[in-house]
Amino acid sequence: MALGLCWSSPPAFAQTDDAAWDADAAPEEENAEESEAEGEEESGEQQADAEGEETPVAEGTALAPLRVSEEHRPDSATYRLPKEQIWSPLEWAGGRMHAQIELDVGYASYKYPERQDRPGETEYDMRGRFVLGPTFRYHFGDGYFLDVVGQLVAWVREQNNQYQINADDVYVQVGNAKWDLQVGRFMTWRVYQKGLGFDLYTLEDNGASKSYPISNGDFAVHTYEVDYIFLRNSPYVGGEVAGRAALHYYPLDILGFELASAYGVADNQGSNTLGARLAGDLNWKFLRLTGAGEVRHQAQTGPPSAIQNAGTPDERAVECADCGSSTNKGLGGGLGLNFAPVSLGGNIAVGWDEKFLLVGNEDGVPGRDLASSGRRMSFGGFFEVDAGSLLFSRSLILGFGANRTELVLDNFNKEFHLQSAGYAAWPLGINNAMVKLVVSHAQADLYDATDPEGSSYIDLHPSSTALRLRFSTNF
Repeated sequence: MALGLCWSSPPAFAQTDDAAWDADAAPEEENAEESEAEGEEESGEQQADAEGEETPVAEGTALAPLRVSEEHRPDSATYRLPKEQIWSPLEWAGGRMHAQIELDVGYASYKYPERQDRPGETEYDMRGRFVLGPTFRYHFGDGYFLDVVGQLVAWVREQNNQYQINADDVYVQVGNAKWDLQVGRFMTWRVYQKGLGFDLYTLEDNGASKSYPISNGDFAVHTYEVDYIFLRNSPYVGGEVAGRAALHYYPLDILGFELASAYGVADNQGSNTLGARLAGDLNWKFLRLTGAGEVRHQAQTGPPSAIQNAGTPDERAVECADCGSSTNKGLGGGLGLNFAPVSLGGNIAVGWDEKFLLVGNEDGVPGRDLASSGRRMSFGGFFEVDAGSLLFSRSLILGFGANRTELVLDNFNKEFHLQSAGYAAWPLGINNAMVKLVVSHAQADLYDATDPEGSSYIDLHPSSTALRLRFSTNF
């Protein structure tokens, strides 16, 4: 086996990728590493976290023209570089070894104004991840390729009684510059543009805690990003851990489409998952337009039964095929504009959830779970300016972003969550390294109906303020 080391020269202000991770959630989540391209025609690959482009610009920020197939990274919030500059690859038997590290040090204050005994708490937060994995590529000729990717992720924060090394991206991808098919475990394309703020599962992304203590992980409603079929799993609704298959098609250099599916067993209740998501991305000059629609259905692997005539000689079970099932659907997208050194963007997305109780009535008719069925809508935007390029010819991005999410359930309960963040991002110019400081505030307004008609409520108004410093780099 041949082993060699290849270095790529980053530009004067090489950038890095801010990927998603959660040290407290199941380590299956977040941050895909790149399936690196070889040659100018390798642009049809679905990527999973860092992006490449001809001009270094911020995700959702600078939107210079490029081949969409070379640009897509599903959880970027990043600066894009040419693919050969995303990683300093270690050649391994014709493939590449990718490595990336992210470290966050943060502080958060949580307030519960309605609680007299526990009006607030603080959290000293430190988390991070290290991702390592090879990409093996085989060229068939005529522009066709086969990629095999397997990545491992190790976590900074130790989790009791859990393995500290888990899988990140694991997939096979075959195609050419016009189309490709990807099957396995990976993230789909992001369409809700957040700029450089709100990295997934960070303090500002989680926002306000609904109840004491923070260790319960009970946060206010999360931003809907057309994300039922987005992450490697979907912790917000349904707990999906299904696999993925995606067909990517690039009719133009500036336009790409992704038709993705979710298939497999979901959550710890043994539910089957089947779903589809269609996303599109237009990247033209100063404009970036993204959008997606999705639908996902989950049903018990073995339909539960309702009991008729319980406790009598005529007792019998009646099949309830829809009991415990759920359907989630939604659509949304974003618009980004770049007039260097200023960039801005806006998004809106709406999702609908319908869930049935696990046990139906004696006729096998499922009951609707009103506490889990309803509508979730998010909207927001960001504004960024590269002040460094104006002041001292070195990139220093200053930005602000905010998102508001509204959840209205069929039992008349309501949640409103406003999350805002200001940030400064400083690319260091070595191995795509970046230091980013984020200051955030979140305000949640929770209304629990006290009667079936929703005529009166008990309301709570928790909030959070956080400070986070991130260092990230690729090798």
